[in-house]
Amino acid sequence: HTCEDAVLRLEQLGFTVLPGLVSPSDCDAICSLVDSARAKAQDEDYTRIHNPRLRKDLPLPLHPFHKVLSALFKGKNGQLKDVLESTVAPSAALVEFAAMTILPGAPAQPVHQDVHQATRLERENARYITVFVSLCDVPDIQGPMELWAGTH
Repeated sequence: HTCEDAVLRLEQLGFTVLPGLVSPSDCDAICSLVDSARAKAQDEDYTRIHNPRLRKDLPLPLHPFHKVLSALFKGKNGQLKDVLESTVAPSAALVEFAAMTILPGAPAQPVHQDVHQATRLERENARYITVFVSLCDVPDIQGPMELWAGTH
């Protein structure tokens, strides 16, 4: 897939998929950093999510993860960087960087948006892009993320 293909899918469907973006060794390094952050976290450090039973959403500090972010942008020949540069303004801001951990036995979640429903004014003046990176294989039986074309 080319950057142009990925951008076109993002524009037409509301999402694009960049398989193999992060190498297995980078996934292992990211998991170690997340595990370290989780070990230090208190209950109040986690953010509220739709179904918190056996799910933890931990906002992460950027400093320890600067190498992770760099790896994401350089991964797969800079594909993510190219897609983002083609779809958002250079002044775009990173507004959330977090780790979602789903523990064994977590119940299924109902279909939901990860970002609040934007008002008309917000839709006209802003663009939200979520980058979801799965750090391990998620078989169908575990209910991997579903993306519904045209809903975002």
